[in-house]
Amino acid sequence: MRLYPRDDRQGEFIAPWIADKYKGKKIAILHDKSAYEKGLAQVVKDKLNVAGVTEILFEGINPGEKDHSAVITKLENAGAEFVYFGGYHTEAGLMLRQAADQGYKLNLMTGDSIATSEFWQISGPAGEGTLFTFPTDPRRSPSAAKALEQFKAQGFDPEGFTLFSYGVVQAIAEGIKRAGSDDRKAIAKALEDGKPVETVMGPVRFDSKSDTLDPRYDINVWSAGKYAPIAK
Repeated sequence: MRLYPRDDRQGEFIAPWIADKYKGKKIAILHDKSAYEKGLAQVVKDKLNVAGVTEILFEGINPGEKDHSAVITKLENAGAEFVYFGGYHTEAGLMLRQAADQGYKLNLMTGDSIATSEFWQISGPAGEGTLFTFPTDPRRSPSAAKALEQFKAQGFDPEGFTLFSYGVVQAIAEGIKRAGSDDRKAIAKALEDGKPVETVMGPVRFDSKSDTLDPRYDINVWSAGKYAPIAK
């Protein structure tokens, strides 16, 4: 059972927002050629195209590359006003810092891969205002209050994927109860009926592929070395 949403759902969520927020702007899309990040960038591109938005550039960069001056110059010359990047925090941070060094403000958005303090360590102040999507923090869910209290009593803040994992265990336990068996196929079948399962993330439902039916995302912004959700 997967409580963390599939990659394509992230792209499907954010593309309409980009199309609305940056309507009439010159939008470029970059990716790092990896299966995950290129796939995410492709979903964003496809959904933007459906919304009537045509990107001015769709291009891959080489992961691990340290000098991004060429692609930055290409973006600047093309007049890119917004850039969606399917890639990791290292390349995102370097591109932002190098763009700033060239006097070019790179208005960047990525997926969930820059939800790490390492991003700001690389980008520095050039990362100010960088946007990204990430599943809604389950620590803010009323359903997580008891578990959160127990974790903090042990001096541990369940950030990141901790509560997602906790919720999966809760879902499996409910599946065993419904199936009357600990057979994994029976558990999956018992949970794939669309009926809600109560977890620390609130009620969740699963489809026939064991993916969550109701993914919840926030749009986050980096500022002064920290990130927080913005109002949609």
